[in-house]
Amino acid sequence: MILIIIMILAPVHAEEKKIKIKFFFAEDCPHCKKAEGYFEGLKKEYDNALDIEMTDVFTPKGYKEFKEYGFVMTPGIVFNDQIKIEGETTEEELRNIIEYFLTPKKVVIRMFYDKKNKNVEYNRIHNILSGIKNKDVGILYLDYNNNRNDFLYFGFSKTPSVAINEISFEKNIDEELIDSVINFYLDEKQIKLICFYSDEEEKKVVEDVINSRYREKVSVLWIDINKNDKEFYLDGFSETPSVVINDRKRIEKVTEIDLIKGLEEADPKFYTPIKIYLIAYPYLKYTLILLGIVCIGLYRYFL
Repeated sequence: MILIIIMILAPVHAEEKKIKIKFFFAEDCPHCKKAEGYFEGLKKEYDNALDIEMTDVFTPKGYKEFKEYGFVMTPGIVFNDQIKIEGETTEEELRNIIEYFLTPKKVVIRMFYDKKNKNVEYNRIHNILSGIKNKDVGILYLDYNNNRNDFLYFGFSKTPSVAINEISFEKNIDEELIDSVINFYLDEKQIKLICFYSDEEEKKVVEDVINSRYREKVSVLWIDINKNDKEFYLDGFSETPSVVINDRKRIEKVTEIDLIKGLEEADPKFYTPIKIYLIAYPYLKYTLILLGIVCIGLYRYFL
């Protein structure tokens, strides 16, 4: 019975792992020949998990579909109707996209660039990303012309730009920044807090609260808006310090009390001294005072 179930489920599982690839080519295109050769090797490497549909653009149907995808040069390649690349490509670029679909990653880095203008900044960022060897991190290099929807979704207006999971960066992208965001997402702590600040005094307001009693359960990503303000404005903020807690609660111009309230709401299991509760929730103080007066009155009445 177990063997029968395995035999039934196995084809379904294999089908789920298939990547459907549409490959638009031209017979006299040298880049198409290279890409086709890359795919031959990749098909063996990934145990035939790639379902490749070859389409000659010099046919009425092929050319029509080629233009519908917005391609202007060959090869034009579409992965699972989600990611498009065109023109000269590399085996590394193809492998990164395949890995993205086959292996779930905790962190996905998308680098948007202009294929026609791979400038010094592109090379600098590309070198940083090429050095990342963490198995939990996936990297996609996306020509913004072919992935304009994603490019606009992240609020970008120029290239090169980088999105790490849901956080967007368009300037001052360096190795330290990328590492800090990767570590932020890989940290297993229960609460994720992004803090936008403009000076060290603002940062200290948040830092003091975290270090006082929440350090063991809160992972913090610090973003100086003087260097990176893209995500700050995308989150609708206009003043600092501002925080995002677990990608749900947003607090602008946060104070110590605001932050304590937000963290307590994020995880009711936090232990907070009664003194902090009385500061964070003033009505509790008045409730306790009123309760004390009532108790004293009842005591005297029955005495």
